Amino acid sequence: MLEGRAYRLKFPWIGVVNRSQADINKNVDMIAARRREREYFNTTPEYKHLANRMGSEHLAKMLSKHLETVIKSKIPGIQSLISKTINEIETELTRLGKPVAADAGVSLLLFSQPI
Repeated sequence: MLEGRAYRLKFPWIGVVNRSQADINKNVDMIAARRREREYFNTTPEYKHLANRMGSEHLAKMLSKHLETVIKSKIPGIQSLISKTINEIETELTRLGKPVAADAGVSLLLFSQPI
């Protein structure tokens, strides 16, 4: 129930218990808050059977897993873009010609030859 309206939740949904403003004001640290959250889900009859799939720690694991999947799905496109960019740069470098040596003697020799 949110703002007086009922919404059907789609799987997966993960319940979390946030620190209250009073906990924040009392400087309750995150370790203690996570411990209380686990205790809540483990001892509340409505959530006890779901306790292993509830809480901020489980949410973080699920989001990390999702992010990993998204990143892995993007890797082939990124590799393709890198390869394409490398090929374009190599083509441009070939078009520009070989680099002139930085050695002063070679430079003089190149400039002194008739064109």
